[in-house]
Amino acid sequence: MHIDINYQDNLFIASTMNGDICICQINMKEIEDIKNKLIETNDLNHDTKIKNDNPYMFLKDVLKYHMKYSIQCLFNEDYSLFCSIANDKNLIIYEKIVANNKRNEKIDDICSNNINNNIYDDKPNYTYEKKKIIGLPDTPTNMLWVKHNNKEIIIISMLNSNHIIFLNSSNYLIENKLYLFDLSKENNNEHEESKNEKHNILALHYHKKKNILVICTDTSKIFVYSFKEESIIKTIYGCVLNSLSFPTIQINISGNFIYVTSEDKVHGTYILIFDIKSGNIINTINNGFKIRCFQLLKNYICPSTFNVNSNNIDTNKKTLLILGSFDKKLHFYSN
Repeated sequence: MHIDINYQDNLFIASTMNGDICICQINMKEIEDIKNKLIETNDLNHDTKIKNDNPYMFLKDVLKYHMKYSIQCLFNEDYSLFCSIANDKNLIIYEKIVANNKRNEKIDDICSNNINNNIYDDKPNYTYEKKKIIGLPDTPTNMLWVKHNNKEIIIISMLNSNHIIFLNSSNYLIENKLYLFDLSKENNNEHEESKNEKHNILALHYHKKKNILVICTDTSKIFVYSFKEESIIKTIYGCVLNSLSFPTIQINISGNFIYVTSEDKVHGTYILIFDIKSGNIINTINNGFKIRCFQLLKNYICPSTFNVNSNNIDTNKKTLLILGSFDKKLHFYSN
């Protein structure tokens, strides 16, 4: 399952195993009331019971266009669109539309008969509907929205491929194909052979400030692509993956380091931290259990015994890493 949040309209979308995309509404007023109640009573160690007639969130719409397991769903920057990918080899683009100020009566969930119609507080009520279905050459693995040269581009990686696709979200045309294994440009014959070399391209991550894209494959290579140079500026070696694992890869807040999950038979799963400039491994994180996923919180201010002011706030700005593993615990790390 993959979830993305529309903070502007208090919505979130979730992909599902059967291919459906669920659109859910968040009742921020109810959440604020719950938060204030917990703060007032200091009752932080007990479960909070939610009354059925005033839910804190509810299922709003279900979009049934994918025929197989839905891999990812993702909003664009201004939340006017979102897209989804699935094992049916389709990319679907959805656009925001104005919905009725009552929830969809066809949705069958536990709150169906107890919805407060004032849940939106007279604000515009939005949902999403299918705009375009685009067939892909192979099964997609990851996608990103990127704004470049005043265009909004959808970047898509796939299995059994040698390139990633840059798709214009306005006219649905392919802007570019970035060939990752096209390493010999001097010899035309070798060049053609390299285009026939196919791998599973597993994960993507974009750093807006540095304007770079990192690409992880089922080889030992991590590629760093610069939108400014319009070329791969660095190939980093040392990440161990198998063709069936889907790594988590992220760039830290400064844009200087890559965090990626890696695995081997001896050490199990761990996180490697690469310096982009040198390509060297500078640190590893291994808690002794198989790592399921991790997330970098990029606006975290590290607690300090000193007063934080405008002069030292950058010094105290750290990257907080939250790691989920098979020991059923969350682990927190800070640089």
